[in-house]
Amino acid sequence: MKQLTCVLACCCILAASLEAQPPRRKTVYENKNFQFCISVPSGWEGGEPFTQNGIVLAPRSSKLYFRPPQMTIGARVNQPSEQNEQRPQTLKENIDSIIQSLQQYGAAENLQIIKETDATVQGVPARSITLRYRDASSGDDWVVKDLNFIDRGNVVYFVELRCHPRDLDALTSIWEAVVQSLRIHCGGTKSTKSGRVPHPSRLC
Repeated sequence: MKQLTCVLACCCILAASLEAQPPRRKTVYENKNFQFCISVPSGWEGGEPFTQNGIVLAPRSSKLYFRPPQMTIGARVNQPSEQNEQRPQTLKENIDSIIQSLQQYGAAENLQIIKETDATVQGVPARSITLRYRDASSGDDWVVKDLNFIDRGNVVYFVELRCHPRDLDALTSIWEAVVQSLRIHCGGTKSTKSGRVPHPSRLC
């Protein structure tokens, strides 16, 4: 009886301590150059490229995936249209440039457009595209899922996922969560100073 009483007391203490702990905050990345921020998926980490225009993320453990995936979230100043240099590129032209870049610089073969849809991000028209191709240099098959939109300041924002076709279904919900968390003009949000996303136990 005394042992049972002791066990129940310990359970009550443990439950009380868990309730007293504050809820774990999400890890937030904020880009200083283009004033946008995202919530980093749980179990993912990464850092800024030398251009400091965004962040490249990857899962801390790639054992769950057929091949290690990568997610890139960033922004850049929109470029003049090749058809008419007096105006900036349209959303469709930006999407077309992704395809051209993969073919010219990404060694993409047998490139197929799986899906292309219109969307809205923070009230701004957006467009997403899903592509599948084979890397000519390695022979590996890849899928790229990319969303683009242009704000009133003529800045292009993008969220890109690159993964093996077998991992697409498992990763789509993670990609969608990052898209939904994306906020532009979010100055003042706490973030990492170096652009390096910390371990979830060291939150912003």
